[in-house]
Amino acid sequence: MRFEPVSDLDHSGGDIVKTISVNSVDGDGDIVSTSVSLRIEDGDEPVIDLIPDVALNEASLADGSASTGTAVSETKVITFTDGSDDVTHFRVDSTNFNSSGALKSNGLTVEIKEQPTDSGNYVGFIIGA
Repeated sequence: MRFEPVSDLDHSGGDIVKTISVNSVDGDGDIVSTSVSLRIEDGDEPVIDLIPDVALNEASLADGSASTGTAVSETKVITFTDGSDDVTHFRVDSTNFNSSGALKSNGLTVEIKEQPTDSGNYVGFIIGA
């Protein structure tokens, strides 16, 4: 007996276990039946290799001292190694962003949120007094 998966399997609920019934018939018609348990374990986890730093110059903001008149943004590439399953997306845990409160704007703590929801785009904001 041989089992060969033809694509990635969804292991989100743990290992996949299947019971397969096997019937064997010999030359004179004798039949033997049994079952075989097939357990498919999830493989390697993906690994994030590098998340590069992002640096923005606030002087370039619309109300900054050296405004350029364009949006201030920077794009970097996260490098990673696939595990046994394909990586479909990355998600930022916005509750852990700036959890120490060290990043401030005009004395107020900077936070981020995904906008629009489930887009993979994040915007920074402050809640003012």
